[in-house]
Amino acid sequence: MKFGRGWVIGIGALLLAGTAQAGLIVKSIDIAMVNTDFDSRAIPGLVPDELAFAFSLSNFMSAWNDPDKRVCAKELQDFDAVNSRLACGGSGRDLGTLFVISGSSSSGPTELELGVDWGRGGFTMLATAGGAPLVERYDSDLWWGGNWSHGDVLDIIIPKTAHFLLVGLGFEGCCDGLAAARWRSVGGDLQSVGGPGQWQSLAVASVPEPGVPGLLVLGLVAAALVRRECRSAAARQT
Repeated sequence: MKFGRGWVIGIGALLLAGTAQAGLIVKSIDIAMVNTDFDSRAIPGLVPDELAFAFSLSNFMSAWNDPDKRVCAKELQDFDAVNSRLACGGSGRDLGTLFVISGSSSSGPTELELGVDWGRGGFTMLATAGGAPLVERYDSDLWWGGNWSHGDVLDIIIPKTAHFLLVGLGFEGCCDGLAAARWRSVGGDLQSVGGPGQWQSLAVASVPEPGVPGLLVLGLVAAALVRRECRSAAARQT
């Protein structure tokens, strides 16, 4: 099976349903955790972000396929005070965390902030209807410490879109601090953002449909991306 650059949009179509509504509408929040000592910060900086993300996701999925390393996969009603112990009854060491948030931002762009504990680095990937997926790579020890004013808080602008899919993948050695997310409508457009609204906690707008299988599909996507990028690199060298 061949995946093009719009592969995430296909996954998003499987996860998203319902008509567009005003404001940010969160359809589902899925999370999966594994025990792993993988360190995404060890990937050389010269490796393209998309390939580094795919390689890290492949390592996450390898751990997921080992029953002894699998911690849990579940749906969340809100993204607040999330960590391995509270969400899954797991340990606080050597963790990989993958989350997938799906929804819409139909009335205008939305600013979304993520507070995470990714001591071994991580990635976010945002896909919107009709757009190519955007991967952001974080090579530092991220820990926001429950402070929304901290420089380690990740800030993401979701453009006006009927469907979006936000993927987060991070790795932590110790000690699995609490993660959270919040959002606000910013109005205007991406070049001239104005009139931000009040911050709101990120929560599912209605009872979600089962979405955990969508996390596992990403493993196949990662493998396909690795093969594609390797072929592209080989072609550039010839």
